Amino acid sequence: RAHSCKAAPWPYQCLIEIANIRQIGREDDLASLRAHHTIRHRQKAVHFGVAIDARRQQVVGVFHYKGVVTSGTVWNLSRVPPEPHLPLTSDQPLETDRLLIRAVEATDLVALLNVNGDDEVTQYLPYASWQHMDDARAWLARMTAMQASGTALQLVIVDKVLAIAIGTVLLFRYEQVSERAELGYVLGRAYWGQGVMREALHAVIAHAFGPLPVRRLEAEVDPRNTRSGHVLKTLGFVMEGLLRQRWLTKGEPCDINVFGLLRHEWRGTV
Repeated sequence: RAHSCKAAPWPYQCLIEIANIRQIGREDDLASLRAHHTIRHRQKAVHFGVAIDARRQQVVGVFHYKGVVTSGTVWNLSRVPPEPHLPLTSDQPLETDRLLIRAVEATDLVALLNVNGDDEVTQYLPYASWQHMDDARAWLARMTAMQASGTALQLVIVDKVLAIAIGTVLLFRYEQVSERAELGYVLGRAYWGQGVMREALHAVIAHAFGPLPVRRLEAEVDPRNTRSGHVLKTLGFVMEGLLRQRWLTKGEPCDINVFGLLRHEWRGTV
């Protein structure tokens, strides 16, 4: 039963009449609560839980209490929209003159092993070169989990003539509140120096700033990876600063250049 409502920047109504109270323990509970709430507790004695509508069996609120539930405060979350899912699927590919950019599939892994198994390709990236198909399958499992959260979209770059995956583009760490996402990408060495990555990123950025609810894109690049930084600059990204020892690349701390691009800036990009 709701006892009081927490003041907030938007209107709340306490609509919980009969609810079961239990501690947060399941991922789906957290997913229901995370859209607009970052829960912080400064005192160890404060406990957090969720309110479950007994009739609908849905998470409807979050409470905190100091030892007794009856002294708690309940937030009603009926007006909080669900965490969005980026609406690009395998049946909605992006197409350019030379490329098809679509959702990753298990059948792409052999080709992607050739890309990510090349030490020159991964030289400035914060992960080790793939050694065998187990690495590829583990990567796909991680990407699948990230996409299921609605905060990432893993795409592959396909050569239209050869019909094989030659690289990837990742939109990830999407934040609904700030409408921002990060951009990551990799391309097979045989396609370097031909404008392929710029062509692929141009299509993905146009999609992100088109139907997707993205206001700001960010990218982090090793300063030694001058080719990558140059591609971003040709697309309108601005180098906004340097983060010291941001990554561990092959076990070594390295600095990172941070690039940013805003939606209104992209509209003016030719």
